[in-house]
Amino acid sequence: MAGEPQYFGITEFVERLSAELLSVPLLPQYDGEARFRADVTQVVRRFAEEKLASSALPYCIQDWGDEALLPVAIFGTDFCPDMAIKVGEFPVVAFILQLVKQREELGPKVSSAVGQALIYSWCYPAVITFVLSMEKREPHKHWSDWELKADLWRRHKIKLVVRE
Repeated sequence: MAGEPQYFGITEFVERLSAELLSVPLLPQYDGEARFRADVTQVVRRFAEEKLASSALPYCIQDWGDEALLPVAIFGTDFCPDMAIKVGEFPVVAFILQLVKQREELGPKVSSAVGQALIYSWCYPAVITFVLSMEKREPHKHWSDWELKADLWRRHKIKLVVRE
């Protein structure tokens, strides 16, 4: 019946949103982080509106700089994700957004993003790490790429999404 609330778990939500981030049209080049982050935020907002509004659950999307964004305090400093989704009063998904510009190395950006995701996984039930590379490379060259992604999700609920 149309209009009925649809309920689904966090795993399905993260899987669907990750697939959306891999397939949605984005600009072929980004000069800077601001436009990249704005475009990804728009994708997340649209997706959340479509999926969460139908569930009749109160939710909000918090952007970096929002004082209500839940920081994670480790090693004497606060780490804040780039964006987060709260359902009700509870943080549900943290986001890390990394743009790899042309002639930049992918490795340092991925390792930094994964390190941040591990920190956020202490306070957030799931983390989506989205890395967009402007360099056209062969993604997932080795079986170990898939193994790492599967292990991060299984052990820490970190979804590593690398788009090239």
